[in-house]
Amino acid sequence: MDSVLRLGAATVVVPSGWETSSVEVTDDIVLAREPADRAAPEAFRANVVLVREDLGDLDFRAWQTAADEVMPSTLTDYLLLDLEHVEVA
Repeated sequence: MDSVLRLGAATVVVPSGWETSSVEVTDDIVLAREPADRAAPEAFRANVVLVREDLGDLDFRAWQTAADEVMPSTLTDYLLLDLEHVEVA
């Protein structure tokens, strides 16, 4: 049976067996990741991270535009793999 990752009103279904947890210092971040490969425990693991953030006076589109502009100069080796616009109620 699949697991459900929840943060406020947001839910994401993740595969059965994935580890789920929240970040101890805040209730605004939850994550799930696939089980480690015993043969390569340090290998990359597929993951899902949900973050809740107060955007202040920004609407989501303005926040996304600002984030897209700052990411390449903030994160080493930043590479955008995909960008999909989805309307969220």
